Amino acid sequence: MTALDQTQAGPAPLPSPKTLLVTDLVDSTKLVETLGDQRAGEVFAQHDRLARDLLGRYGGREIAKTDGFLLLFERPIDAVRYALAYHDELAALSQELGTNAEKDGIRLAARVGIHLGEVVLRENPPEDVKRGARPIEMEGLAVSVAARVMSLAGGAQTLMTKAPFDLARRGAVGAGEVADDIRWLEHGPYLFKGVSEPATVCEVGREGCAPLTPPPNSEKAKRAIMPGDEETLGWRPAPGLAIPGREGWRLVERLGASSFGESWLAQHRHTHDRHRFKFCFHADRLRGLKRELTMAPRTVPLLRRNSIWAPLNWSRMSARVILFPMRNGNTSSRFDSGSLES
Repeated sequence: MTALDQTQAGPAPLPSPKTLLVTDLVDSTKLVETLGDQRAGEVFAQHDRLARDLLGRYGGREIAKTDGFLLLFERPIDAVRYALAYHDELAALSQELGTNAEKDGIRLAARVGIHLGEVVLRENPPEDVKRGARPIEMEGLAVSVAARVMSLAGGAQTLMTKAPFDLARRGAVGAGEVADDIRWLEHGPYLFKGVSEPATVCEVGREGCAPLTPPPNSEKAKRAIMPGDEETLGWRPAPGLAIPGREGWRLVERLGASSFGESWLAQHRHTHDRHRFKFCFHADRLRGLKRELTMAPRTVPLLRRNSIWAPLNWSRMSARVILFPMRNGNTSSRFDSGSLES
């Protein structure tokens, strides 16, 4: 019996959830036209080297290579850390391209897509690998979704679906390379060609480097937000981030989530005071909150339940925020069951 017969006779591999990362070099054809085949080949080799060197640092695995890479990670935060470092390294390499590229306005940049889904990993027989086959084949709808998310991105942009985005935000605690200038954004649902249900598209990137804007519609995907939903899209909380419009306040940890949004513990960098902040991500809940606030003075609690007080105030920002006082230093998330849910 041959190795191929043994592979076919063995049990079929089962699907398992994985974090997929897909990259693509922007304007690679134009780069070849500008630099010429030989110089472009040298640049692509440098690109491939830096992309592969980063894999060892963040625990990634190369599955396939074309103009970009199809990579596999166990955790979404590792994929995010890889993407951030990849964009940084690519920007540094872009500065080394020389005068011809600069004169024609070319910079080396890539688009990145990250998705979490079930895939089937299948090893090819050694004979096929010797003839040029990939060592590992990865199959599943998740591969197509990751590629479609990547295709929406612009240069130096990392887009993600909702599940890995939320897991990576929570996993950012203690992730050294996820610095203060990293921004987490939710751009809303997009309808992808060939996919029946819309997928929420999110972005993570370094301020001043990444676009940090909703991707435009294309032939393969169109934005599908409802009227009024735009108000609650955009900035999202993550550990260590400064809270926009709240000078001196930084997020420490997530306390809980609900149909209203998310609640977070924050600390002031000077006074070391701690407060709960609650962020509203849903337009209908925000409209209900606004109605409550117009019916009660903002200095008077709207509710008192289980020793949890209503908001001290709220601010107008992409993700609406409500500030709760701490009581005896208690960081319990019991307040998530309060009537602001209704």
